[in-house]
Amino acid sequence: MIMTTVDLNKAIKTIEKALEIDPENTDALMNIGAVYSYMNRMDKLKSYLEKVLKIDPKHEEAWYTLSEFWRNKGRIEKQIDSLEKLIELYPENTNYWEKLIGIYKSKNEVDKIIESYTRLKDLHPKDPSYWWILGHHYLMTKKDWDNAILILKIAVEMDNSKFEHLRDLGYAYIAKEERITAIDFLEKALRINPKDKNTWEILIAAYRGSGNPEKADETKERAEKCLYSDYTLQAFYKLPESVQEALKDFVKEAIVTNEEWDSKKKIENMIIKNIRPTFIPTLLELSDDDITWMINQYQGKLSTKHNEYLSNLKEIYEKFVSKKESS
Repeated sequence: MIMTTVDLNKAIKTIEKALEIDPENTDALMNIGAVYSYMNRMDKLKSYLEKVLKIDPKHEEAWYTLSEFWRNKGRIEKQIDSLEKLIELYPENTNYWEKLIGIYKSKNEVDKIIESYTRLKDLHPKDPSYWWILGHHYLMTKKDWDNAILILKIAVEMDNSKFEHLRDLGYAYIAKEERITAIDFLEKALRINPKDKNTWEILIAAYRGSGNPEKADETKERAEKCLYSDYTLQAFYKLPESVQEALKDFVKEAIVTNEEWDSKKKIENMIIKNIRPTFIPTLLELSDDDITWMINQYQGKLSTKHNEYLSNLKEIYEKFVSKKESS
């Protein structure tokens, strides 16, 4: 519904009557401010926000609206002041931190970025993700290798299952030219995510730089197998021959039906990445007849839309489970 100027003025008068009864009603003051904002009377909006904050200095919505007011005015320093006040009052709200850090990133204020992430880490000292992001910015933004290593080592000690923790610590040791130590962390990172091309390249260079060309060549071969070799289901699971053949037909049907897709490889990769972890392992338990039934059920149900594709597969699998349970 589009409100006319007459409608908006009526709304203001109605709210003003409420304020005559309770002049410190912050909800009413915010509502009038919202009406003026709708009318693009930003000067009036600001005055009502200031009234609200005089009554309630901790009013979260008023501070946030004021920060947006300054942003729209291009008064970045004023916006920062408002966001800092919000963070002081509501430090657990990550949205305010993200907005503040986003401003510092746009201004390339490296020290402010580091300071903000340090404050976040201090607020969440037991959360390894905050240690990691601080270490990441010491590494990538400030180029301070010593502090990067110090912080990232703590992140890894707290959680050594995260690819980015191990990768960044490896990168930091590379920057310090401590290649042997770097290799250990890069190898561990690639065990978690063997599809990261950049990390493979850095690992290969680290082996060469450490005077081990044979290991570099061997690592290059490993990287090529992980990154570029054709995916085959047999490489991941030891499936019976009949099952492999059925799955080949399954993939061919996907390729034929999805003609609009970029390439055969894209579809194969999609199947490996999105279906294999949840779907194909169950095939180890299935008979040839089971496989044939599932493939037949799937014919003609493929879709060019990714979400529908996976949804259809889930539907067929649920039918299969239901069929097995009732038999």
